[in-house]
Amino acid sequence: MKKIVFVLAGLTILFSGCIGSQIQQEQTTTTLLATTSTTVQTVVEQARILVSSSPALGSFLVDWRGMTLYVFRSDEVGKSNCYGQCAVNWPPLLAGGQPVIAEGVTGAIDTIERSDGTRQVTYDGMPLYYFVDDNASGDTNGQGVGGVWFVVSPGTPTTNQPGGGTTETTQTPATTQAPSTTIGAPPLKEFNVVAKQFSYEPDTIRVKQGDMVRITLTSADVPHGFAINEYGIDQKISPSNSTVVEFLADKNGAFTYYCNVPCGAGHKSMKGTLVVE
Repeated sequence: MKKIVFVLAGLTILFSGCIGSQIQQEQTTTTLLATTSTTVQTVVEQARILVSSSPALGSFLVDWRGMTLYVFRSDEVGKSNCYGQCAVNWPPLLAGGQPVIAEGVTGAIDTIERSDGTRQVTYDGMPLYYFVDDNASGDTNGQGVGGVWFVVSPGTPTTNQPGGGTTETTQTPATTQAPSTTIGAPPLKEFNVVAKQFSYEPDTIRVKQGDMVRITLTSADVPHGFAINEYGIDQKISPSNSTVVEFLADKNGAFTYYCNVPCGAGHKSMKGTLVVE
């Protein structure tokens, strides 16, 4: 079985969409998960795992935006033990479909089911997480926290099992970050779309194939919806909250987005177009 190499400040440590109308303070099983009233975790349809590097840590795994991914020493292969407040501080990387990994990375990428029914991305069987205090691409503030949280090196597998045999020294997270470089990160295109009876503003979104698309949805009046069948997107939009849709534009063509929530007499005419060139 392949194992994971965890990196600790120069010391190598070895061991193996659709939401309701209100964001709740508990985890849900929907496409957008609220872990607190202010912390929202998005489930992407296809998570892309890439490789970044820094002089201090070497190579480590990041998501398609360059955000650092971590593993938890108290987890087990194929099982997360991070729930409740732990998952607020360390949001799991969630995916609606099969994740993909950068070329040349030999570890196995997959998903496991969490207790709330969502799917968490794993690397060589170990669940992957973000750190709540990482605010930008290249941040690694979670490295070494509590002696149990580590960035993930796509290095050579070892003979140690996760949680066995190796003792770490508790580290204080770095307050300054060395420059990092993300390999193969797709461009992120962001849009704000306002739904109102009975139209979207804008009614056309243009991106390039291979772009990562993030759409923030708001309603100007009543509850609406936002659906793109070809991308598996099926969201509800509440007048009181914004909803975030994020996906990889991996299909070329023109795709209709439409309101999937009855909102009045003109509901069926409420449409727009996603153009992927």
